[in-house]
Amino acid sequence: MIMIKNLKLRWKLLIMIIPLVLIPMMIATVVIGTVSIRQIYQEVTKANKADLEHMSIFTLDMLEGYARQVAYYEQEITRERRQKLRDLVGLASRLVRFQYELYQASVLTRKEAQKSAYQILKTAEVGEYGYFYVLNSAGDLIVHVDREGDNILDYRDESGRLFIKEIIERARESSADEILFTTYPWQRLGTTTVPREKDVAYLYFKQWDWIIAAGSYSQDPGNAARPGGEQFSDLRKQITGKPVNRPGQIYAMDCSATLVLHAQEENVDIYEMFDIPGRQMIADLCTGKSTSGWLYYQPEALQPKKPPRRFARFRYFQPYHWIVVVEMDEEDLVRPAKAIAGRILLVMVFLLIVMGGGAGLLTFLAAKLFTDPIRSMTAAIRNVKSGNLEKRLPVETQDELGEMARAFNQMSEMLKRDLELEKKLMSQERLASLGVLSAEVAHEINNPMGIILGYACHLETKIDPADPHYRYVQEIRRESKRCVNILSDLLNYAKPPEPLYTPTDLVHFVDQILTFATGHNDLKGVAFKKVIEEQLPEVMIDRDQIRQVMMNVVLNGAAAMSEGGEILVEISRRDARMVTISVVDKGCGISPEIKGKIFEPFFSTRKQGTGLGLAISKQIVEAHIGTLDVESVPGKGTRVHISLPIRQENYDDRL
Repeated sequence: MIMIKNLKLRWKLLIMIIPLVLIPMMIATVVIGTVSIRQIYQEVTKANKADLEHMSIFTLDMLEGYARQVAYYEQEITRERRQKLRDLVGLASRLVRFQYELYQASVLTRKEAQKSAYQILKTAEVGEYGYFYVLNSAGDLIVHVDREGDNILDYRDESGRLFIKEIIERARESSADEILFTTYPWQRLGTTTVPREKDVAYLYFKQWDWIIAAGSYSQDPGNAARPGGEQFSDLRKQITGKPVNRPGQIYAMDCSATLVLHAQEENVDIYEMFDIPGRQMIADLCTGKSTSGWLYYQPEALQPKKPPRRFARFRYFQPYHWIVVVEMDEEDLVRPAKAIAGRILLVMVFLLIVMGGGAGLLTFLAAKLFTDPIRSMTAAIRNVKSGNLEKRLPVETQDELGEMARAFNQMSEMLKRDLELEKKLMSQERLASLGVLSAEVAHEINNPMGIILGYACHLETKIDPADPHYRYVQEIRRESKRCVNILSDLLNYAKPPEPLYTPTDLVHFVDQILTFATGHNDLKGVAFKKVIEEQLPEVMIDRDQIRQVMMNVVLNGAAAMSEGGEILVEISRRDARMVTISVVDKGCGISPEIKGKIFEPFFSTRKQGTGLGLAISKQIVEAHIGTLDVESVPGKGTRVHISLPIRQENYDDRL
């Protein structure tokens, strides 16, 4: 510490400044590098997510195309099957009718004719897995392969539909030989399989109260709903062969997490591979809670070596109730980011070395630059100490050293204090004179500006808008009007007129102002809402002056709402002596730093503002022995309170 005290100022500055420079530089470099690396990881992850999203959409598009082909094929099969059922029911109807005609011709008895028809229908087959059956309107099975004699009138499907009753009702309402169709679930007696959809064609033979039906299952046993065949093999190659980085993959599983589409293996249960979030996502997709999702999971280790974490896109394929998965390993996800991050770290180290050396050199030069003027000041101070009061330090810079030199020179001019004080007094007088002069000049300029504005308005009505000079005339009119407004504000502020008090109904008065404001160009897109207290007394005010205050406040509120909005005007009795008009907007609000200056003359945050509006408004309200207060929350809006006395005699009370 003693060694540092004995060092010259140059070296002290060097010892102090180098750490102050290097440490922030190191911190800034580390922060920038960290943020950059994090941003790179985010961007790489985003790009990989986009790739996985694209692959999942591609897979779903391929599956949907295949599903449409399969659906078209099944529609054709169904159409052919129904046509065959129609033909068979028609044939069965003719056979039964032939037996009925034999009965009518007394060749057979009714019982013999029905038995003959029964034997024919009982032994006939409808395809490999279909058959004929007959039931009556009571729901009794007269002919059936395994449930003959059962009453199935109250049979229901999974939705609760009484499909047998529906068949009977439709059959009895049909015309003669009209063939009807239906589909319902049916389970063969003695089987453990779930009920399968069955297509049935039927007609009603009224003479015997028979409903003759031929049925065939929509799918034969063993013909599973999942796709197959050469076309599906080609589809599998196209989907699983799509590159997803390395070793990413595309596969599909059913709701039990059994692989149904994979490059190497299928019919494998992989449910245990997923962690709890992965199993929950499978459940959510299969129950309809979501249709897609992202999963970042750690596969459960099925071998001694722990597998890497995986990042996957899950999508639900509704036609087959499949879950399509496109995934990649975490290492592949971050490998490009790691490479870029390594290069960034090298650059950061290089920059720190270069900046450290540069900072040391610059600090040495800066210390020399500071200490040389100080040595010159030391010599000048010695001269002053010896009695040379005329000695002045040269002011060569505008920094702190220059300020020190100026301060030294001011201290040397003790005899000029009275002159400095006199100059200050003269300066204040000049400012006061300038205010008077401004008012006089504004008064003199106002008349010619009015003439210019009048001629501009006249020319605007005479010149065709298509004329190229028309916009110049408009510009002259606008700027002249702005100048007239500025001059008017300046005059009002310099020489405010005395209020001419008139008893006024504030509700009617404010209505007039808002009606006028609705048509103002600066208030387009602004709506007004009024909240008025009942039984308000009349107030003694100068209507023109308070109208000016109201328009200033309303225009300021509209300017704060760049996209338009609603301005709330409230009129209420503050107390027994005062009535308050509150104007509330939902604009950008006023910051605390600016709020303290808004009533200063010539202060404005708008390019076209004169800065006199609120200053004049406050002057007018205070001339009415009232108050003008502003409450504002940045980002939420501003509330302006204009409080006016009911009687002007209150002025004496305040005194």
